[in-house]
Amino acid sequence: MEMEPESGSLALVRAALDLNRAVRLLEFGQQAEASIAASRVIGSLQDLGEFERFPTSDGISWDSDTVQHDLVEAFTLRSKRLLSSLAALQDNSWVELVRSRPAWLDVRSERRAIPGLSAVLTKQYEDKYNAHSRSITIGGVDKVAAPIEASLFNSELSGDFGDLTGRRSQLGMARLLSASPEDSDLIRDGIRLLRQGRAKKQLESALSHLLLVGPVQPLLDQAATVLAVGASRTINSLELLVLRKTAELLTQAQAATAVEAALRYLNETGHEAGSTSSIGQWPRIEEAWKAIAELTPFSASDEAIAKAGASMLLTTEETPYLLSRLISSLFDKLSWRDITPSTQRDWLDWAARNQDGEFSDVSSEIIDQLLPKHSLTSTWQQRPSGIQLAERLLIEHGQGSTPDEAELTAAVDSLATELERIRRDAANHTYSLGGRPAARIASFMVTQLKVGDLVAPLANFLADTSVSASDKQGAIDHLSYHSVPIPSILRTPLIEKWDSVKEAPDQRMLVHDSVEFLGACLRLGVKIGTIQPWEFAASVTELAAGSPTERLVALRCLANTRLPEQQDIWAVTVAIQQAISDDSVVRANAAFVLARLRTSETPLRAVADERVRTLLQSDGVRTPLFCLRGLTSRVGDGGAISGELLADVERLADEHPATTVREAAIELASAVSGKP
Repeated sequence: MEMEPESGSLALVRAALDLNRAVRLLEFGQQAEASIAASRVIGSLQDLGEFERFPTSDGISWDSDTVQHDLVEAFTLRSKRLLSSLAALQDNSWVELVRSRPAWLDVRSERRAIPGLSAVLTKQYEDKYNAHSRSITIGGVDKVAAPIEASLFNSELSGDFGDLTGRRSQLGMARLLSASPEDSDLIRDGIRLLRQGRAKKQLESALSHLLLVGPVQPLLDQAATVLAVGASRTINSLELLVLRKTAELLTQAQAATAVEAALRYLNETGHEAGSTSSIGQWPRIEEAWKAIAELTPFSASDEAIAKAGASMLLTTEETPYLLSRLISSLFDKLSWRDITPSTQRDWLDWAARNQDGEFSDVSSEIIDQLLPKHSLTSTWQQRPSGIQLAERLLIEHGQGSTPDEAELTAAVDSLATELERIRRDAANHTYSLGGRPAARIASFMVTQLKVGDLVAPLANFLADTSVSASDKQGAIDHLSYHSVPIPSILRTPLIEKWDSVKEAPDQRMLVHDSVEFLGACLRLGVKIGTIQPWEFAASVTELAAGSPTERLVALRCLANTRLPEQQDIWAVTVAIQQAISDDSVVRANAAFVLARLRTSETPLRAVADERVRTLLQSDGVRTPLFCLRGLTSRVGDGGAISGELLADVERLADEHPATTVREAAIELASAVSGKP
């Protein structure tokens, strides 16, 4: 540049470039180099020569010297902020920054972004309170994105790392809020901005929504970008989140590469790429194993994953409960036939050491599955006690074994004691969080193992008006399913005490919404005859016109209640209405109901099947998967599906990008054809 060698302005230009370089180095994970560059900025801005003058606008009262002094102040503060964030925990350089006033450039950046955020508020207000207005706005500038873009551009140019990540996340949210499902480029850019803006919570919710609802192509593009980045450096936590959320969209080779990247991330320490904060070891372990568990079924890397998991379990002196749960979820997803005997023995070694205490259920599951494959004595396995024993007996019954009489008696006594304790606490207005759902387990024992000794304790528990809805919910929910037989010895007291059964205090802290308890009671009441079909129809119709939660409850009532044949047309009509809902969860559940209902051949049935065909073609995972599950249930109950529907199912089996949808479609096509 044509400037004087000793010019203060030239030093300022060099400082601006160094600060930008520090920010870019930090984004690439080179913290030490970024720290050197930031230190150089502070050094170069001391003892500056005279500034060169340039003309400023006639409309302002300050000259070029003032502008350049503002830049010196801003660049110095931003460099100090970057250095402080990279310093050790005991460093106290942050004190000066907290006490200092913001630089004018910082204030200016905030002022630039405010109009965009105000536009969001105005739009949401208009949508709620003036939704039917015919007014339109004509203009070429996006009132939301344009001010935030200008503020972000300012932050990028001036090297403000903290501000640019905040502006990126704001612009990313604005992009996603304004994008239609067809705006793949806008959605892709929104995801990128959230990732590079380190907005983890917003990124996770966006990825989950797009995976379930679509479009999925931007997710595939972002996953490919992250995998390419992982070839040159260790990925960061947000990039790992992208791989975790897109696991079922990846090819086997991509999933295997993603597992390798997650294992490298697991072994990293200190700062991560694109961040000024250091991640502790346990949060890193949690994030890594969550991602690995999601990627496992699609990667064919079972041996490497199982070996890494066993190594971590065996080398950790005190295994935190969190890690044991993560390993447990991973254990269920591993294909153990592909894992070497030595690695299996390592898992068994850990399980044998942890059969008592808080890890007993995890270790029992491992021993149950792996012990038969090894010539080991039964002393490896200890039997649980209390309610855990009841759960174990139910699992073993499902596998075809007959419970030991002494163990069954002990399990029943434990359940009866626990039910009585909950009733006693409820009478004293004391409610507990967590723990095993004693009433639900007891209902399984009565319906599956035909345990008569639990009938009276369970009936008295459900009829206790002091017991909270959350404590009753699990048992009533289980008993309400039309496929679950209720023994007459339990049905009779439920009918006699029905008014008390459906009454429970609404403990909002303990149960998400009392409407879910209402739905379970509606289903059970119809099943045992204490609620007439017309009363059921009236209540469900009212729920179907309510909030998204109420509509979900209405649909679950339709899906899990065996209705009289004359109510088929009503049920299909409600489901068709909900299948065009704006809420994706409601829409998917309506698709399940429509696909499952076995109605007689009527014009309305044809309309329902046509709606199911449309829903099968929905983008994302959730709605097609719910359709397939509903159709599979219909076929399992002896119903039929049309040739057009079957052709759509076969197309999904061949073409859908998500593994879970393809597998569900293959399962349904096999059930229809009778061929594997």
